[in-house]
Amino acid sequence: MSMNVGQTEDTTVADLMSKRVLSLRETDSIAHAHQVMLWSGSRHLPVVSSSGRIVGMVSDRDLLPFGSDPSLMPGQTPVTKVMTSDVITIDSHIPVSEASARMAAKKIDCLPVVEEGRLVGIVTAMDVLAERGRLIPTARARHMPIVADVMRRRAVAIGPEARLLDAVALLTESEIRHLPVVDTYKRVVGILSDRDIRAKVGDPLQALVDESPALALTVESVMTSNPITVRPSASVLEAADALLDDRIGAVPVVDEEDHLVGILSYVDLLAYLVGRGR
Repeated sequence: MSMNVGQTEDTTVADLMSKRVLSLRETDSIAHAHQVMLWSGSRHLPVVSSSGRIVGMVSDRDLLPFGSDPSLMPGQTPVTKVMTSDVITIDSHIPVSEASARMAAKKIDCLPVVEEGRLVGIVTAMDVLAERGRLIPTARARHMPIVADVMRRRAVAIGPEARLLDAVALLTESEIRHLPVVDTYKRVVGILSDRDIRAKVGDPLQALVDESPALALTVESVMTSNPITVRPSASVLEAADALLDDRIGAVPVVDEEDHLVGILSYVDLLAYLVGRGR
C-alpha cells in the first residue's frame, strides 16, 4: 500500500534547502570532520574542492567504523579516505517531490544542492518530511494509513546490559542509526542512537583507538529512557508529528504491553509518501 501526495504543488528544492552549508576540504582530517559534526549537530558534511565543486560526502556513519582500526590515525587521515565519492546531488529548481523520491529510493537522508557543479545548499529528509507531511491531511478522504502499513517489522534491538562497544558494532554492521533497547520480555525500555553515543563518548573514533573506558559502559547508562513510541494502529499523521515535533529519526512501534513489534523511521515515512512504500 502506498500513497503519492503533492504531485500538483510547485514547491522546489530552492524553497526548502539550507543555503548556509558547512563543508570540508579534501585535506581535512577525519578527526576534524568529527569535531565539526559534534559542534554543529550535523550528520552529513559535503567535501568540496578549492573551486567549490563537490567531490564527496562524509556522514557520521562513515566515520564510526574507522575508529576500530588502531592503524588509522583520525588526526592524520584525510576525509578522502572515508568519504563517499559517488555523491547523489540535486539542482535547486527540481520539485520537492523528485527530491523526496530520490532520497527514498536510495535510502539516504540528505541531498547536496548544486548549480553548475558548485555546492549552493543542502536539503535533508527532515526538511522534506515536514513539507510532505503538511499534505497528508488531504488524503483523509481517500484513506488515512496507519503505522502498521509502513513500519519495519524486523527491528534490530539490544539489551540494556550490553556494552556500548557492542552497540557501536551492531549499529555499524546493521547500517542503522537507532537501536530499541528491550528487556528480557522484549518490552521497550529505551532507545539508543548514534547521536547518543557521540554525546556520551565524545569522539568515538579516538575513544576506540585509545580503548576508552567509556566504551565499557552499559547501554542503559547512555540510552534515552522512556522513549516516544507509537502503536501499530496509530495514523501515519500521528507518527509524522512525533518525529517532527521532537526532531527524532525513528520511533519504536509497540503493542499494548510495550512489546517491540517494529520500528518506524522518517525514511520509511518518506518512502511511503512518495509512493515507494511496501
